[in-house]
Amino acid sequence: MATKKLRPVHPGDILQNDFLEPLGLTAYRLAKQLGVSRPTITQIAAASFQSFLFDLMNGRTNFA
Repeated sequence: MATKKLRPVHPGDILQNDFLEPLGLTAYRLAKQLGVSRPTITQIAAASFQSFLFDLMNGRTNFA
C-alpha cells in the first residue's frame, strides 16, 4: 500500500484558518487573551510561503 505524503501545514495557516477567522478573533484580542504581543500573533499568522521554501531547501521541514 502506497503512502501519500502531505505538504506540511504551517502553524500560521492553522492559526488563521482554524481559529482567527472562524471564531471572529482579531490578532489583538488573541494576543491579549494569551498574554503575548500582537506582533507575535500577526507574525505567526502572516508567515510567508518564502519562509516555508527556505526551510524546505535547508532540510528543516519534516514530511513524516
